[in-house]
Parts: sequence; structure tokens; C-alpha cells
Amino acid sequence: MNSSAKLMNLNGRQLLAFLEISRLKSFAKAAERIHLSPSGMSMLVKELEDQVGARLFERTTRSVTLTDAGRRLMPAAA
Repeated sequence: MNSSAKLMNLNGRQLLAFLEISRLKSFAKAAERIHLSPSGMSMLVKELEDQVGARLFERTTRSVTLTDAGRRLMPAAA
């Protein structure tokens, strides 16, 4: 599947989650902002990453940053 076809299969909640995590640099804060549980947010991101076939965030206990794939998705998601 080409990249534009993959983007067409993404849903609005997944993209909102991606954008909020990118903006706030926190899964917990983004989950609170869009009224999801932290585990619900993680599930949305996992589904999104599975659909695009790449990890979108580098996660540590203290930080969240975009991977190269996440930076490439940003213009299409915004």
C-alpha cells in the first residue's frame, strides 16, 4: 500500500491524538486534553503506528519526541 493510501485509512481521533501528543510532548497530558484515559491514548497511537507501519514517537519516562516517521506524518496530519 502506498503512503497516500495509508493516510486515507487513518481516522480523525488517531490524528488528533498524534497532534496533541506532538504538541504537548506528553501522552498523559494529551489524553486528558482530549478526554481519553492514558491507556486509551496508547491504544490509539498503537493503531496509528500499525497502520502507517512505523513508530511515530520515541518515548522515555521523561520525554516524548517525534521519530523521523512522525516528522514526515506531521504535515499530512496538521
